[in-house]
Amino acid sequence: MAVKRQRVETRSVLAALVSGEECASLQRILNDPNWALRCAATFPEAEAILRSSSFGVVICNGYFGDGHCWKDVLKVVQQMPIPPQLIVVDRLADEAAWAEVLNLGCYDLLITPFEVEEVLRVVPTAWEYWQRTETAERTDSSRQ
Repeated sequence: MAVKRQRVETRSVLAALVSGEECASLQRILNDPNWALRCAATFPEAEAILRSSSFGVVICNGYFGDGHCWKDVLKVVQQMPIPPQLIVVDRLADEAAWAEVLNLGCYDLLITPFEVEEVLRVVPTAWEYWQRTETAERTDSSRQ
């Protein structure tokens, strides 16, 4: 009897977080060999990383200290052939912010400090959504 092996993929996540503490917290939560978390502390750094590497999920601050915000990150990811899912994080998130984030095309909004259960619910589902989109795009491309 043949044993069917599942393909294990590294789940790449970019965390564009101003706070080193928040990035460290996210690293502790996603502490699994299947997750590859890369951190960027500024918008220009995150933009450069996004243009040079592939990610399924991007987690970013609502606001960066240099005048940039999550909408700038959203513009960058929307220009990508298969955009990663964007999750915005903010300490002062309310229903209006959550509605704006979703209406403009982001995957979700998380409140900081991070809650383990919430991160482990939202980030894997965002990754799975991106992976389904990426697989569908590859299938469509091969048919043409």
